[in-house]
Amino acid sequence: MIIHPLETNSYTGADKIGVSAQAVIEWRGGRHNLQFSVEDQFSSGIKVDRLDAFVVAAVLRAMHEGEDIEVRGSMSARLLYNLVNHWIPITSATLQGTKRISIEADKLITKAERRPKGTATGYSAGIDSFAVIHDHLFSTPPEGFKITHFLFNNVGSHAGDTRNQALFKQRLGKIKAFSERVGVPIIEVNSNFGHLVPFDFIKSHPVRNASVPLLLQGLIGRWYYASAYRYTDCHTGPCTEEGHSDPSTIHLFSTETLDCISTGSQYSRVEKTRLVTTHPETYNTLNVCAGGKRAILAEGRNCSVCSKCCRTLFTLELMDSLDLYTSVFNMEAYRQARFGYLFDLLLRPNESLNREILEFAREKNFRFPRSLVLAATLARPFGDQIVEFRRRRGIAKL
Repeated sequence: MIIHPLETNSYTGADKIGVSAQAVIEWRGGRHNLQFSVEDQFSSGIKVDRLDAFVVAAVLRAMHEGEDIEVRGSMSARLLYNLVNHWIPITSATLQGTKRISIEADKLITKAERRPKGTATGYSAGIDSFAVIHDHLFSTPPEGFKITHFLFNNVGSHAGDTRNQALFKQRLGKIKAFSERVGVPIIEVNSNFGHLVPFDFIKSHPVRNASVPLLLQGLIGRWYYASAYRYTDCHTGPCTEEGHSDPSTIHLFSTETLDCISTGSQYSRVEKTRLVTTHPETYNTLNVCAGGKRAILAEGRNCSVCSKCCRTLFTLELMDSLDLYTSVFNMEAYRQARFGYLFDLLLRPNESLNREILEFAREKNFRFPRSLVLAATLARPFGDQIVEFRRRRGIAKL
């Protein structure tokens, strides 16, 4: 694989101007002109002297193809060292369909420049996202660790396709009010990852999102990544979701001037949800949806029937906090989807996030209907097939 030199171009859109950073990426089976677009007011943060962002964005494609990477330009020496010696060996052992590769660059940047003062985190208005904000904005972190910027990335999380501008824009519009209230600007980053990454978002979200702070190393010196799983459920063995290895891998995207930190694994998802309910700012802004097309139909709001919506709503139900979030969820839709969600919960009791909720349900003395427990127990040997069938039929987004 060859990563060609970085180029930048100014652009003028319907409602904004900005800068597009791009680099052509070639491999034996294809070619992609990877682009990142950043609004003009933040474009000075693009580090044009290095290809770090493009290397990280392309590394899974190279590992999938089994091709070494040739960087025709400069990149961080620390990042190259971390990728080749640690991140690539871990990922090749955890993500099926990847192979160990090497990386060579024309020039390595070893000089430790002054670290930029910007401290950023991705802001999606979800449970994990708000937990990071609780610890690093609403609380009193040490100097240099308080969030100064939010990142809102179009890198594949919005209905699974970066070409889906509708949901990206809908969600962006809904979170701007919160950003203005807390006085933290949102950096909107649009990309065309397209077919470059050969894995869906759930299997590739760390590299997709890490590429953004790596692009903006002229502005961002510290980046928090919201991890989904508590430490006891994290590991570096084979898995279907790369988030299980976040505490072991996110720091490996660090460079001489960028400190990458995985945070949130000190809490369970239930504990994070409880934290979220203590902030009235979330009552009108919480957005956890993974409903894809249903989220688009809901104009960027929570669809209230996908697995993430139901998981959050059932947790809130156990906390007697459902009434706090009636403005961001459709409670009637949830009531209709609730039985199916509880069946799925009991069908896969050992899945880490399900296990947390079942532990909490026992703590709250919640009684599942006996018929549901029996049905789920009998169906458990065929759990994966049932979940896939329900997903394909659109009965539940899992």
